[in-house]
Amino acid sequence: MTELKDKVTFYIPSESNGQSINNSAVLHMIAKRLSKRFGGCTVTDGIGYWVNGSGELVCEPVKLVYCYGDFSNGLSNLFFLLATYIKQSLRQESVAYEINNKLVLV
Repeated sequence: MTELKDKVTFYIPSESNGQSINNSAVLHMIAKRLSKRFGGCTVTDGIGYWVNGSGELVCEPVKLVYCYGDFSNGLSNLFFLLATYIKQSLRQESVAYEINNKLVLV
């Protein structure tokens, strides 16, 4: 029996500046990288809410990509790079990922 105590979740947006975007290539790349490194991942649907710079409440569908593993070797740089890739590729003001119930905004 193997116990994997660490979990990382990436939030993949579906909109940029209020317009729908095709996030499938980014989703595929993140899923592939996590699966190669940790043996697999899971993608679920979610709904994200936040307040934008204009003070308006924004709501959009998101994909949550998560996996479990052993992060004791310090993978924070890898996770930061993946989040930066998501942010730049999908033209976002900010993106989030979660490590062991702690949210990181990039």
